[in-house]
Amino acid sequence: MTDSSSYITRLCCIAMILVATACSRSPFVPTDNTATQAPIPTSTVESLEHLDRENSPQRSRQSSTRSVEKDSAIVQKQRKKRIARKPQSSKLPAPEEPKLEKPTSVESLAIVLSEGNPRDQTIADEIRQQMGIPTQLFYLNEMLPQQRVIDVVQASSYEYVVVIGATAANRAKALSDKRVIFAQVFNYQADGLLGAGFSGVSMIPSTQALISQWKKVYPPLTRLAVVTGPDNDHQVATMIAQAARHRVTLEHYIVNNDKEMLYVAKQVAANVQGFWLLPDNRVLSRRGVKEFMSYTMKHNKQVAVFNRNLLKFGGLFYVTVDANYVAKRVIRAVTSRPATVLDLEKAKIEINNNTIKRLKLNAS
Repeated sequence: MTDSSSYITRLCCIAMILVATACSRSPFVPTDNTATQAPIPTSTVESLEHLDRENSPQRSRQSSTRSVEKDSAIVQKQRKKRIARKPQSSKLPAPEEPKLEKPTSVESLAIVLSEGNPRDQTIADEIRQQMGIPTQLFYLNEMLPQQRVIDVVQASSYEYVVVIGATAANRAKALSDKRVIFAQVFNYQADGLLGAGFSGVSMIPSTQALISQWKKVYPPLTRLAVVTGPDNDHQVATMIAQAARHRVTLEHYIVNNDKEMLYVAKQVAANVQGFWLLPDNRVLSRRGVKEFMSYTMKHNKQVAVFNRNLLKFGGLFYVTVDANYVAKRVIRAVTSRPATVLDLEKAKIEINNNTIKRLKLNAS
């Protein structure tokens, strides 16, 4: 009996040993949430991070954002390298504008402009935003006495007055003891604004930018013509000098009215390759402009125009500048010397593809 009990005891011990061994080899998932776990080695944590992100939508989005940012940075870096290697496009790079600093001596500003002119309004809004000082707008209305508005400006405490447009500029000549700066005035010399002690900004976009683009479209370009009224030699001289830097002769013809303008244009057309039509209202009329554009189109002359609508009449280039840039130049002119006119050193140029094809010019 003793042997039998001993035998049974030995069997039970062996069975318990086998069960214990089997349990140690089986996976064990604790059901108690408070059960502690042995720390996972650092290498194991790093190798499982991507699995943790896949199981967590929030972390997945964060990781994706970091990945996109990293990839974007790499792409931007590669793109900059490609841009540095590839040739410049036909669009001219804008010259770097010096950092704009608000004139420290100007504490407030008055702006006078004609009511209902969207472009002048946009320039005025840009000046107000960029200056960041108390600014008041004074509007000239054709239905009301304009001199009354000027009298209000005169009686105000504003020392600096910006006038936008020819009407506002000519009315402002009645002001005294004010620092006046004009913009969007083509005939400032004929209107005597410099003699009145005004400073201002030219209305003509960069000649250098236009000629550079023109020669890309038409490399043989050597001679252009400009027709204006009298007393424009100041800004035209600048245009001629800038054109000469690109070995282009800019011929200036002075006329007194729209009929003379059309006559002279027809006379000189055979000796030039194109015209730059400037916004001189003294020598332009709606009918005269249409006839001029019809003539130049018929004789395959290249024309740069100041109004986008003239592209449909055969204009090759529409040349302008944006209001933001004009505002920057006006602010710079605020502290310039009296009787100083700042040139526009930039130009926005739109090319008429239909005219490019019609004249068989360099479309690239």
